[in-house]
Amino acid sequence: MSWLERLKDHMAKMPPPAPKPELQPEPQKLVPRTISTTQLSEIAGIHLPSQMLKSLGIQPFAQTKTGFFWAVEDVPIILLKLSKYFSDKAREELNKA
Repeated sequence: MSWLERLKDHMAKMPPPAPKPELQPEPQKLVPRTISTTQLSEIAGIHLPSQMLKSLGIQPFAQTKTGFFWAVEDVPIILLKLSKYFSDKAREELNKA
């Protein structure tokens, strides 16, 4: 038996190679669109200090040297929380009178 035949015989006894895993592209990190506190104030129609928003439990998406930025997708929730805040304030004032 020649060395080539022995090699072929040996290779025939070997298990098939494991399939190579397909390379998956790295998932892209989705960064939400943001809106500044000034832009949020324009939408709400009233000056909104960022500290007031944070006191309502609304967390900014990012903070830079120039200010706070909020996720655009959170705007409806922010407006609802502001609505409740002002509604509660109005009730307090009505109860004082």
